[in-house]
Amino acid sequence: MKLHRYYAIHNILNVVTNMSKVEIPKTFETDKPLKPDVRILEKRFSVNLSEFKPLGLRLFVKEDVIIHRCLSYGDLKLLLKDPGGLKGPTDIIFTPQYRIAKHLFKGESIWKFIKTVLMVRFLMKHGLTFIHASGVSVNGEAYLFAGWSDVGKTATVIRLLEYKGDILAYISSDITLANFKGDIYAWPDLVKRVVARPFEKIPFLRMLSIKRPLDLWQRISIGFKSKISHIFLLERGSQKSCQRVDVGEAFKKVVTSTDIAVNFMSNNILLAFSHVNNVFDIIRLREKHLNILRMLTERACCYRLTAPSPKGFVELALKHMF
Repeated sequence: MKLHRYYAIHNILNVVTNMSKVEIPKTFETDKPLKPDVRILEKRFSVNLSEFKPLGLRLFVKEDVIIHRCLSYGDLKLLLKDPGGLKGPTDIIFTPQYRIAKHLFKGESIWKFIKTVLMVRFLMKHGLTFIHASGVSVNGEAYLFAGWSDVGKTATVIRLLEYKGDILAYISSDITLANFKGDIYAWPDLVKRVVARPFEKIPFLRMLSIKRPLDLWQRISIGFKSKISHIFLLERGSQKSCQRVDVGEAFKKVVTSTDIAVNFMSNNILLAFSHVNNVFDIIRLREKHLNILRMLTERACCYRLTAPSPKGFVELALKHMF
């Protein structure tokens, strides 16, 4: 029997899971058993589908529960109960085969779905949402680095910490929590190694990589909560440049780059749940998410940083940080 692991995320959201590989920052893990807000369980389970209403061929619904079942590949089932937490804990339960098939056939971790459900819970109950950005803080002021996937958000933050780790606090390397007030909450996923691909532009060599262990975290503090100060929008280019951008442009880029990482509106299971459950209004939830991101860009000084590499992003950002 798998042991349960407990996570207290900023003492706002309690998560319990029996999974061995967990994509929640270990900083939030606790040995103390917690009353869960979200339960994430990988196990075999049976369900009487005759009690459910079919919604298409693979989705079945009943009150505040939805089942996703694959018809062709064996015991592939996922159960989602009460994603908004309106009546109690949110349950995400799936069979081992479901997780494996998702990884093999779609090439994605089950945690991509789990994070969208966590995003929903944060929005519904606490007015918090995810932004696709890495970040550091200085004296309680947050500096976020947003951009498209693989632009260099993680590498930029790591370079900053290696250079100025004595006065910087770490917020996140990929996604960060924010609210209407401009409060930034850390998602401190501690990167264990730096991966470089020196031959990325050569098709038959692009998968070759150099991995460097990262022992940074023993001397780095975490900025668990800070106030937004700057948002740097990262873009790759041959020449280094820094330009102030207006709220409209910053908002658009933050929204689109966040959607590529965590977007509950693109998930069929959550859309189906909203389709049959009037209380779970995913359209209004999306508006709440967008309003938080809009308020965040309005409160921040927003700059577009263009550089050929993360080293250039660091050089440009430092001019605005100290």
